[in-house]
Amino acid sequence: MQLRYITVFLAVSISFLITIGCVRENSIRSRQAVIFELKDKDGKSHSLSDQREKSVLLHFWASWCEPCIEEIKSIVEFSEAYKGFPLVVIAVSVDEKWENALKIIPKKTLPSNTIWLLDPTGTLPKKYGTFRFPETFLLSSKLEIVEKFIGPQDWQGARARFTVEQALLGPGK
Repeated sequence: MQLRYITVFLAVSISFLITIGCVRENSIRSRQAVIFELKDKDGKSHSLSDQREKSVLLHFWASWCEPCIEEIKSIVEFSEAYKGFPLVVIAVSVDEKWENALKIIPKKTLPSNTIWLLDPTGTLPKKYGTFRFPETFLLSSKLEIVEKFIGPQDWQGARARFTVEQALLGPGK
């Protein structure tokens, strides 16, 4: 009898947790992105609002994060594949200094549709509800959050490409 109560309790608890998780993740979609302004390694300011009319892949990472380091090459290849499309990749490092981030960013010529920025205080990811890295947000051309990718992704994979291409086509297409 006691085993039955434990089983029912676990089933109800798991259902509750799944429901909370689904509601939290779904509440992110269609939310307006947080507008920000950060600087690149040359000191030039870049604002998210400058990217209106383009889809944006907003990627949060750090040099001390092993999964982030492994994912960087894939992000760069992804960005290269979408040159010429109305898409910009904004990679925001939460390192305290550019020296740390620059050790990880590839030395070769980077795709022109990629912007590398530094948020030394780490406040921007918190505004997006991000506390673990890597984490990536896909924003529509209206700067609304379309998708949240948690953890490292296969940016050459079907899921990532399909999701981005749907955003490029626009809603309902």
